[in-house]
Amino acid sequence: MKKAADGTGSMAAVIGFTPEELDSILVSYPKVQIANINSDDQIVISGEKNELQSAYQAIKSINIPGRRVRVIPLKVSGPFHSRMMKTAQAEMRPYLQNATVQKPQIPVVMNVSGNPEEEPNCIRELLIRQIVEPVQWVKTLHSLAALGSFENIEIGPGNTLTGLSKKTQGAPNTIESDILLAPTGMV
Repeated sequence: MKKAADGTGSMAAVIGFTPEELDSILVSYPKVQIANINSDDQIVISGEKNELQSAYQAIKSINIPGRRVRVIPLKVSGPFHSRMMKTAQAEMRPYLQNATVQKPQIPVVMNVSGNPEEEPNCIRELLIRQIVEPVQWVKTLHSLAALGSFENIEIGPGNTLTGLSKKTQGAPNTIESDILLAPTGMV
């Protein structure tokens, strides 16, 4: 993944705009695109560093009464979930196409569509697409809720997803952990 980005891209979180509003701005910046729809007003953009900086300067200059607009450059190693990752996608495609994917026992909600999937070929194709397409976190949370999921477990450092879950779903029962412990023999 890092090789595909080669240090020329990055990402920034934009707070205070809807995806539609940001899309209308990003038309002027073809090397930048939406990478994550984290909440109704928190969107991550991704793309070529210089154009990304120009885009977020333009975004910060827009004054919308009653709205606090913020742009936060992210400390990441590449422009993930963007067209700039096409090389990584091409490299991953044969691995994912040859991977054995069985029908899951429960639906898998795919972050690129935000929809539950059960068909192995569809899951495989969506895994390939997620390398260059936006994460649909809001849709993912709504799909999980529709499936009856009322508990979220965030594994790893930080609690970003926990905060976004609470913001989108109200106040779900959320468990945060730096590690996931599995019964002996499970891993």
